[in-house]
Amino acid sequence: MLRLADGTYANSRWGIVDSFWYYFNQEGQMLTGWQFLGGKWYYLSTQEYAKTKTGGKEGSMQTGWYLDPVFGKWFYLDADGSMVTGWKQIDGAWYYFNPVSDGTKGVMVTDSDIDGYHVGSDGKMQ
Repeated sequence: MLRLADGTYANSRWGIVDSFWYYFNQEGQMLTGWQFLGGKWYYLSTQEYAKTKTGGKEGSMQTGWYLDPVFGKWFYLDADGSMVTGWKQIDGAWYYFNPVSDGTKGVMVTDSDIDGYHVGSDGKMQ
C-alpha cells in the first residue's frame, strides 16, 4: 500500500515510488503481472530485479522488451508501459506485434508475411 502526503492510501490509481511506477487497486493493494488498465495492457513485475541492469522492483511497471515465461514469446512495452500492437520501429528496425485479441495479443510475430512485408525469425522486417 502507498500512503499519500494527505495520509490517505492510493487506490484505483498509479503511484510513483523511488522513480518506479506502480498501480494500486480499489483496496489499495499493489498489483503485479499482466494488468488491463484504462483500456491498455501493462506488465507489472512479479519479482525483484535488484541484481539486474533494470533494477526494477516487484510491482514496478516494465518498459521495453519483455520475454514472457508463460507464453515463451517476446512483447514490447512502450515508454508509457503500455503493450505495443501492430507495427513498431525499435532501434531502427520494424517489428510487428499481434493486434488481435485472440489470446496472443501483443506477441511479436516471426516468420510471417504481413501487409506485404516479411518478418524473419528474429521478428525484424526483412
